[in-house]
Amino acid sequence: MEGGKGIKLNDKAYFSTEANYTLNQHWSFNLDANINGSGTPVKAINKGVYTKDIGFSTTYSYSDIFQAGLGGGVMKFDDGNLRKRSQFLVESQYI
Repeated sequence: MEGGKGIKLNDKAYFSTEANYTLNQHWSFNLDANINGSGTPVKAINKGVYTKDIGFSTTYSYSDIFQAGLGGGVMKFDDGNLRKRSQFLVESQYI
């Protein structure tokens, strides 16, 4: 968890938090939330537009050589715009 007041954010406060949970050797989960976080586009900051965003992800690890995961998130801008993201991961290593 982190919070503060940035000099480059026109004196607006920022807040970031993240929670990670490992259920067992196979499953892990992540949740993050930000107000005026570091993911705010510079162009938006320069226009005086700020953001609130939330995201999640989950990963399944079968072994050291295979992982799969998915996640998503939403970033809401002060000016009414909305940015959505989704991600999918498959990772495999051959020894």
